[in-house]
Amino acid sequence: MAACLVRAVAGRNAASDADGLNRMASSCLALFVGAGGVAMTVGVPVLFALSGTLSEKADGDPGVLPFMLLMLANVAMGLPLSVFPSVLDGLERYTAKSVVRLAALAARTGGDGVRVTAFGGLFPLAVVYTVVTLIEHAVLALLCRRFLPASAVPIAVRGPGHAQAGEDVQRRCVPGDAGRAGDGAKPGRSSSACCCRQDR
Repeated sequence: MAACLVRAVAGRNAASDADGLNRMASSCLALFVGAGGVAMTVGVPVLFALSGTLSEKADGDPGVLPFMLLMLANVAMGLPLSVFPSVLDGLERYTAKSVVRLAALAARTGGDGVRVTAFGGLFPLAVVYTVVTLIEHAVLALLCRRFLPASAVPIAVRGPGHAQAGEDVQRRCVPGDAGRAGDGAKPGRSSSACCCRQDR
């Protein structure tokens, strides 16, 4: 699905189809949100059923169940969040995406080192992974907002003050076209109308 989104974004961006790009990205985002909800609905009861057995295998670590629940939440969140790097791939913004991914990898590695030294256990590992993942994809979402045309930004990313494409259209009067604008005027009546065209 993400690969299809990459191709669709590239094609619609090349065709300057901002509305189609917006519909595609928003539809994928909504679909993945639903899939993440299904994953949580199915996965949570299964993890509770298996928590006793898995905790025994981890020498009775009480953080096993919270760890598994938080990692399941990461999987569920990762589905809709994967829309943003796919959009950047479709826009051919590979450098920006790679820089963010490398920074997130460095943060995870450093956070894991701190976790092993200061805390230990499984649950702090899941916390570090979750926090870095949320920050990483928040930055990727901001990059999508930065690089996409205004009307193509998915609704979930578009701020309340985000300009819509076409809102900044300037109307410019073209005196030479006044005759065409006044073709329908009655004979003997001068027309001051002018033909205006839109410049984006």
